[in-house]
Amino acid sequence: MEVEGVSQGAVSMVLHVDSQGQLVDSLVVAYTHRAFADEAERVVKLWKFESEYIDGEPVDTITDVVLNFEVRGGLVVQHTGLFNPFFANMGEGYQVCGMKNLDAIPTPLNIVAPVYPLEWAAKGIVGKVTVDFYIDETGKVRFVAAASRANPLLTDIAVEAVKKWQFAPPTRKGRPVLVHAQQLFNFRDDVVKASN
Repeated sequence: MEVEGVSQGAVSMVLHVDSQGQLVDSLVVAYTHRAFADEAERVVKLWKFESEYIDGEPVDTITDVVLNFEVRGGLVVQHTGLFNPFFANMGEGYQVCGMKNLDAIPTPLNIVAPVYPLEWAAKGIVGKVTVDFYIDETGKVRFVAAASRANPLLTDIAVEAVKKWQFAPPTRKGRPVLVHAQQLFNFRDDVVKASN
C-alpha cells in the first residue's frame, strides 16, 4: 500500500459475538482499499471478546466496528471505533448497497412468517418489531438483529423467522452485491383473531 502511495484508509465491519465471547461471524460492509479489508478480516479472527450481559445473563451481540489504518513511516496504526473519516473519499473502495441502489428489490426464495401464539393475543402481547439484516451476494440473510426494542417475545419470534429467509442474489448493474435491509412486523391481536 505504501509503495502505491496509500497512507491511510478504513474498514467497516459487522461482528457477531456469541454469549461465550466467541466470534461467530464477521462481515466487511465498507472499505477504502481491498488490502485493508483483507487485513481486517485476518486480524479480527485473532481478537478476544468479552460477553455482553443483559439483566445479568450473557447474550449474543451484533456490533459495528471501524478500523482506521494510518501508515507512519514503517508503522501501520490501526484504530477501532465508529469514526470513519475516510469513507467519504473511498478511491477504489466498496460500500454495502442500499435498497434504492439495486437493480430490483431482492426476490424472496424462502420467507418464513413469525409464529405468533394465539394466547399472546389474549394476553395483549402486541407491538411492532423492526428487524435489521444484510442480504449477502449469494442471497443469504446475515446478522439478523432487532433494530427496535419491543416485547422480547415478539422480538425473538421476528428475529428467528428472518434468520430462515433466503433471497435470490441482490444485484447492482447486473453484479451481485451486499445489501442492508429492514423488515417491520406489526403484531396485532385483531389480525391474529381474523386469521384463525
